[in-house]
Amino acid sequence: MSTEAPSTRFREARDRDGGYQFGQVRDYGGFGDPGLGVTEYHKVPVAFLACGISGVASRLLNWMRRHGSLSNGDFEPRPTGELCSCYYTYYFTATTRFLRHA
Repeated sequence: MSTEAPSTRFREARDRDGGYQFGQVRDYGGFGDPGLGVTEYHKVPVAFLACGISGVASRLLNWMRRHGSLSNGDFEPRPTGELCSCYYTYYFTATTRFLRHA
C-alpha cells in the first residue's frame, strides 16, 4: 500500500494523463485520429482544463468551432451508427451548448 496522500497520487495521474493527451494535439490544431471524428476529441478540452492547461483547451475548442461544427450546431464528422445513441446525444448536446456560449 502506498504511503503517499491520495491527493498526491491524483495529481500525478492527472499530470501523466494531461501529458499524454497534450501529445495527441496535432500541429494543425486538431486532436487524435481524424478518422474517428468527433468521438475522438469531444471531451478532451475538459481534460485539459482539469490539468490546468487552459490555453491548449482553448486552442482545441477554437479548432472544433472552425473545423468540426455544422451550421446547425452539431459536430462532424459523426461516426456511423452513433447518431441515435444516448451517448452521442448527451455528450454532444452538452458540448454544443458550451461552444455556443464560449
